[in-house]
Amino acid sequence: MSLPRPVQVSLTQSGLFESGAFSASPTPGNRTDELFTFDNTRTGIDRTASKTYYYWNGAWRRLGAGTADVGADVVFAPAVTAIIRKNVASTTPLWVNTPTY
Repeated sequence: MSLPRPVQVSLTQSGLFESGAFSASPTPGNRTDELFTFDNTRTGIDRTASKTYYYWNGAWRRLGAGTADVGADVVFAPAVTAIIRKNVASTTPLWVNTPTY
């Protein structure tokens, strides 16, 4: 997934959770949906995600960042790829993000 825009968009600005396209997790260890970001300046096949995000307890969290609210993290930017791993029991909602410019 991507946002074809000339501006950077943070997790909070993306509206992923508010739109219903992303589900909240019951606990940090039992994540429902995950958002993987990849640094496209790195080369190779089958690269691992550079960051993993999830939504828990009313805020965006990042693996390795404890319980810090990372909603201000810019995840949609040039040279960044993102993939959502949906929970097996999830439906496939439509995500619409209106440009902010």
